[in-house]
Amino acid sequence: MALTIQANENCLVRHADCKRIFGGSRICFIACPNSEEIALELEVIKQKLREVNIEPYVAVDNRDFQKDIFCEKICTKIIESQFCIVILNDVKDLKDQTRKPNANVYYEYGLMTAFRKRIIPIQRLDHQLAFNIQSLDTLKYNAGTFPKLIEEAIQMTLLSLDEKNKDKEELGYDLNRAEWALDLMGLIRADERFRFRHDRVVTSRSLGFQAYTHPNEGTLNFVGIFPPEVNEKEIMLRSKMLTLRVKNYCTQLSKDLAEAEKSLIENPRSMVEQRTGDLRVWIEQFSKSHVIVIKDNMSDPEKFKKEYADIVKEYGFSLALEVIDNERMKQLLGN
Repeated sequence: MALTIQANENCLVRHADCKRIFGGSRICFIACPNSEEIALELEVIKQKLREVNIEPYVAVDNRDFQKDIFCEKICTKIIESQFCIVILNDVKDLKDQTRKPNANVYYEYGLMTAFRKRIIPIQRLDHQLAFNIQSLDTLKYNAGTFPKLIEEAIQMTLLSLDEKNKDKEELGYDLNRAEWALDLMGLIRADERFRFRHDRVVTSRSLGFQAYTHPNEGTLNFVGIFPPEVNEKEIMLRSKMLTLRVKNYCTQLSKDLAEAEKSLIENPRSMVEQRTGDLRVWIEQFSKSHVIVIKDNMSDPEKFKKEYADIVKEYGFSLALEVIDNERMKQLLGN
């Protein structure tokens, strides 16, 4: 699969070439005031980013002597970051002891917007946004809600980036026919809530599969659309790993269900009862999910299905597998 690499050609403020690669480093640029008032928020953000293998970058924390501060510490780091976080809290001005927005933060926010970066803007509930950004969606928080809110925001941003990176043009493969076939089969792509709740655990996208649901039947399907250059041995390995991940997730869900049922007996509450109901639905859905492999030049679909059944026997767990090759595609599309 060929990835599209995009560079920033020219410097925004100087007559010079730039050539920095957008998203070229696994960092997150954090724009924030240089103040102890946000120390706790910064610590939580750094922890949550490192948990997903993203290195936090705070310009005021980094010293790079004898280099252009704007270029080396700010602009290029924003360009190269995977996404950005902006802390928009007002902080106390040490000179006159009044609370003010930080001009540098807003300037960096503007740069991020100009570069069309994915941005997570955050601000305390008791602070006010500047008038010119009040229409922009901002994560408002208090001390108690912050860790969970920022973790969810980071996860949702990564999922959004993952979808962007797997865009049709980047795959270098015409997906129209495959998508039409999925439409005719009554399948729709799982929504963002599903991907955030489940796919970050199963991580099916890293194996080349995406979750689809059948609204009428209530079934879950992991669909892999593979271009000609991906060989069948590789697809078999990916299908095997997907099956193992689904099995492990079902095991974890079953443990969670046992704990929830125990808690329900000891302390009946509607919230716990709702969770046990959700867990039962998810276990049923995942344990009976289907794997759909779409590949034009599949040599022998029936042989592939048999080999899959044989290779997952060691897990004591298997999923229904369907292969859609060129002939099956013609049947679906009626041509």
